[in-house]
Amino acid sequence: MIAEPQGVPQALARALQELNELRQFHGPAKEFWPRLLACLSELSGSSKAGGRPHDPAAAQWKRMLEWPLNLPPSRFLTAFGGKLESLAERAMTSGSCLAPLLEGPSRDPNHYMVGLRLHTARPEEACVAIFLLSEMSEAGARESLLRLGLAADVP
Repeated sequence: MIAEPQGVPQALARALQELNELRQFHGPAKEFWPRLLACLSELSGSSKAGGRPHDPAAAQWKRMLEWPLNLPPSRFLTAFGGKLESLAERAMTSGSCLAPLLEGPSRDPNHYMVGLRLHTARPEEACVAIFLLSEMSEAGARESLLRLGLAADVP
């Protein structure tokens, strides 16, 4: 067991412990992916997350998992759902990306989306995770993306 460093919030310490356990995980994928997405959500401080594998044969993104599952509808969740594929493409190409959730005059400066390509055991199996960061500054969103990058090798 890893000792909790002084001054580290409990939620972050729990997420780091979970990441260490997931790095050694040998169970079924249906147990692994929800745990990973929940852990990455906690690590980033996101309010919504989506994992998307890419099917190269069909040249499209498949829906894999969302966390948490049953949030009440909101304009932010609608915008998030509408941008998942485009952000997944950007994350796939560049490895990671950050974008404001809303564009233009109605843009709320405290909502961002970040995307991260996850490194799987087989490079041909592309998978990205997309996160909605609510009530967060751009600097906070960049820090969240940096934290997520440290966990991109878990799968």
